[in-house]
Amino acid sequence: MGNIFFSLLKKNESEDIGFLMWLSYIKKIVVFFSTAMFSCYASSQDENILKTKIEELEKKVEILNRKIDDSGLSDTSSSSELGGENSERIAELEESLWSIEERLGQRAIVQAFDGIRLDIGGFIHTAYTNIDGEDNRDSSFDRQNFELLIGAELDEEWSAFFAGGFLRESDPSLSFDNRTSPVFNSRNKNPQIIGWVNYSASSLFNMRIGRMITPHGIINIEHFPATLLDPEQPQFLRPFSGDTIFPNFATGIQLHGKKYFSVTSFEYATYVTNMSSNADELQLGGRMALGFIDDKLSLGVNYANGTRADDVNYDMSGVDFKLDIGALLLKSEYYQTSEDTSGMGDMDRKAFYIQPAIQLSNTWILFARYDRLDRGEVIGKSTEMAAGLNFLPSPRVRLRAIFTAREYEGGGQANADADIMQISGTFSF
Repeated sequence: MGNIFFSLLKKNESEDIGFLMWLSYIKKIVVFFSTAMFSCYASSQDENILKTKIEELEKKVEILNRKIDDSGLSDTSSSSELGGENSERIAELEESLWSIEERLGQRAIVQAFDGIRLDIGGFIHTAYTNIDGEDNRDSSFDRQNFELLIGAELDEEWSAFFAGGFLRESDPSLSFDNRTSPVFNSRNKNPQIIGWVNYSASSLFNMRIGRMITPHGIINIEHFPATLLDPEQPQFLRPFSGDTIFPNFATGIQLHGKKYFSVTSFEYATYVTNMSSNADELQLGGRMALGFIDDKLSLGVNYANGTRADDVNYDMSGVDFKLDIGALLLKSEYYQTSEDTSGMGDMDRKAFYIQPAIQLSNTWILFARYDRLDRGEVIGKSTEMAAGLNFLPSPRVRLRAIFTAREYEGGGQANADADIMQISGTFSF
């Protein structure tokens, strides 16, 4: 494009008025394209290069302006003075200019986000579940969920993240109170799942404010179905957004950070928040973890104190372990709580799972899980043995087939068994 301008500038100044008006319209086009280019790409890493190019174009426009001024004509000269051929060429230029401007529209509105980076993604998760209970069998497409994820780097220190859900799913079809007769229903929910801003003074000191995942253990922090071998998660994390052992989500303030030392690392997270089920009570807690062999092995300790929705105060402590070496991935977590039930009986809780997995190939993963949840003598215990296969035909698609054998015992009710088969898919974008 620069060659065109230089060739135009080399023309003899004695050329006719039509040529000078041609230069006038070329100037308008240059200004328009310069503005459009900068508006659309101002946030890119090539901003300085674009600015330099625009400055060069502006200098050329100044030269064109001087030529027009020397001619004694203004930009507002009537095109009827130019003669037939030049008038037609200018009319074509005007039509092209209007057409381009219409296609660009208000694309410069992108400048309303004046940060470093904006990422928009999400996923669709769907599942079909069949349960063979003691008294009957039932099945349903019980998960049809869509989540929109937006992340933004506002500047070098501030960032933000939002996750909104459009969830169509069933309440738990089996529970401690309903052990023998699985029943599916359908609920539509549109929650704000996550929404926080984060200030980062350094890798070791970050402050997060808003609604966030409670930073305990391994699987709750990983959270998103696209990363999980089993989207139903261990029992202590059910129901979604519940507080069986600790609340899965909370709203408040969190301090967190991580520091690397050659092949080891240290990370921490501590918080003061409200839990979703009890918005007028504060809870506090945290997690510290050490990583070894470039984080292939991690050990974490957890603590929390708060008040549940039934006004029961609890203390929670726990440990977590993760090993990720070669084709082997092993995760395990253990928690226990002390529940202040004021004479209502033993309701202290314990939860444990161990989940080994082996990557058979780039696309196939086999896993198993032993999972036990003890909710005390009043409610009872439940144990799950699960085995599943994950197939990843592409990095953004995860298909699963999982079989689970569940057993309920204690809690003043008859023991009961159930066999569960689930097929699910998570499709990320």
